[in-house]
Amino acid sequence: MCNIVTFRFTCQHTLRRRRSRCGGTKHKTTVNSTKAACVAESFLTIYLRIDCDPCQHRAWETAWKLKLERANTFLDKLRQRSLSGVDEICVLVKSLEAEYATASWDTRNVFAHAPRPSVTRVKHNFYEKTASKLPQEILPEDVIDKAEKAWGELEEDDYDGNYVASTDPVHPVSTDYSHPWDDDDGDWILQHLSPEDVDPGFDDTIDLHNHSWSWGDGDDNPKIGTQANTWDQEQAGFEEDTRAMSDSTNKYYVDWLYISRCEIRDFEGPEGRIVREPVKVRR
Repeated sequence: MCNIVTFRFTCQHTLRRRRSRCGGTKHKTTVNSTKAACVAESFLTIYLRIDCDPCQHRAWETAWKLKLERANTFLDKLRQRSLSGVDEICVLVKSLEAEYATASWDTRNVFAHAPRPSVTRVKHNFYEKTASKLPQEILPEDVIDKAEKAWGELEEDDYDGNYVASTDPVHPVSTDYSHPWDDDDGDWILQHLSPEDVDPGFDDTIDLHNHSWSWGDGDDNPKIGTQANTWDQEQAGFEEDTRAMSDSTNKYYVDWLYISRCEIRDFEGPEGRIVREPVKVRR
């Protein structure tokens, strides 16, 4: 059977669209001829909340014709009564007619004006019986896997994952992962340096065993030259600054609380209108 879908619009017009065509291998013999037994009936109806294209175009034409008719009627009445402004209104009417001509030409891209062919019956065809593909089915036991070697039997070439070298001379494939500068000692850079850069004239060697810095692990009495004592002094100074800042903040909030209580106004309480004296806060 053919696969047909029907679209129904709000204007009650319908549009049938054939998504796929059947082969027409089933026949129906009549008195005069043999036809395909396929009946082109839709299996799905989709309701759209718009009018069809011809109805939309007809409504568009009606609105424009009514607008032009009112403009021409108004212009004729002005001419009959010999009123002023006829030339200006005539220019506006001609501009409206030109706008209608342009918009009418653009409607060819908005509404479908081509006729919609009906879904006709397919032509009958003959059924060709083909051989079943089941005898050609490949079973799991028909697939022979390559025997895997044990870990001790693997060789160096077996780690490439069945790699096959390219036989194309233009695009050879190489598995050599060495870098061209692996054996370079860097002497070539001396050709681009001046003698002053090569020989700075002072001993720039670093003695890693003679330095004045240590981690201080397990060193209760650090020697002169280590920075453990400097860290202790910085830590003590930081704690002193933090304590002073905290005292200043507390003093600020105490003063602010006292001032706020001094600014209390009279309020309505259970005993009537009361004005309470602020309590002196000890500082």
